[in-house]
Amino acid sequence: MARSSVYIAPEQNLHRSFVYLDDQLVVNSLSALEAGQIDSVVTKINEARDSGFSGSLSAGALGIKGGAEGGRKKQSTFEDELIRIRTQFSIFEAWYQLLAENKAIGKLINPEAWQQDTPKVGDVVELQGFVKTYEIYPLARMFADYVKNSKVPGHPWYVKGEAAKKNTQAAENMKHIFGAEGEMRIPARMDFTEEAGDIAFILGEEKLLGSPAPLEGEYTVVGQVAEILEHEDWSPTLRLMPRAPKNQFERKTVTEMLYGFEEASAQFGVSDVGAMGEFTGPALILEPIAIFR
Repeated sequence: MARSSVYIAPEQNLHRSFVYLDDQLVVNSLSALEAGQIDSVVTKINEARDSGFSGSLSAGALGIKGGAEGGRKKQSTFEDELIRIRTQFSIFEAWYQLLAENKAIGKLINPEAWQQDTPKVGDVVELQGFVKTYEIYPLARMFADYVKNSKVPGHPWYVKGEAAKKNTQAAENMKHIFGAEGEMRIPARMDFTEEAGDIAFILGEEKLLGSPAPLEGEYTVVGQVAEILEHEDWSPTLRLMPRAPKNQFERKTVTEMLYGFEEASAQFGVSDVGAMGEFTGPALILEPIAIFR
């Protein structure tokens, strides 16, 4: 085959640009599978810090102003966060390579045809495709900003009286169904044809790396099969009773609450929000571990 004069593709893809990583799950898994590997990674990170990393960054270099004590605290926080992130990625790489070497990661070569050769619940799988968060997530973010600004006198969106009370109540309702007791739950899916059936997952906002902006684009997804929904099956994406089994009472309440946002959501070009409170079969539901390019 003739050598291309336009583009020479890399022989290996070693760089990973993460947008989502469940590092706690990876740490626990690697610790159970191969404690030596995780100990080695953590030791190397600590050695890097002890060998002069701390001394290489000054408060001035970080743009930290104020007293020396405050500067040291902020500098220490910055360093700890940087080291934590480095550890996250290093441990993921050790975990990923361990599973790959033991052929413990299933490859969905053609994700749209997953129903023809369905993975089993518990399988760790890897696939590539177009990932998109449900529109209800950016809508919730926009609505929260709107309500916050609507309370500021002089702002173009400022309202008072009964309208302000309605806005506040609506914002509280949305906060509850998105996870008032912990991190925000973000339903997402691979964007396939309707006939293919969904491959879907729920993202925890705290595990997003960088900006909590909605995901939309081509990514590699690594996750564990959590549930397989047949036709007519359903699984909630948003919960009012997260500790309870899925139930029809909660399902009906969440749907009604979401449809209460139908009029407001239409202004942002989002429709049928009531249906975004659940995944419906046929669907392959994953517990997401990492999303990257």
